[in-house]
Amino acid sequence: MLLLFLINHWAFFILVMVLMITGGLLSFLLPRVPTIIFLLFFVAISFGYTRLYDAAYFTIPILLITCIFTAIPIVLVKYTLYLQQIGERLETSS
Repeated sequence: MLLLFLINHWAFFILVMVLMITGGLLSFLLPRVPTIIFLLFFVAISFGYTRLYDAAYFTIPILLITCIFTAIPIVLVKYTLYLQQIGERLETSS
């Protein structure tokens, strides 16, 4: 049932892709902002999406899908910035 909803409402896939790009970009440009703030913001956007398309039955799965797929680029960017800091520390110590 959820799969049929997602196939019929292809805008969800575009929403997730845009949120992934936005999440990665924002976490790179604003590295001091905690990850949970970004995730809560994107969950609020996807919650609005479920209300827009009247998908009350699929609210929780859509929110989980959005959280998982937007967390991937955010965590990768944060980890890359962390590794950059470690590399700079090692470079200055040797």
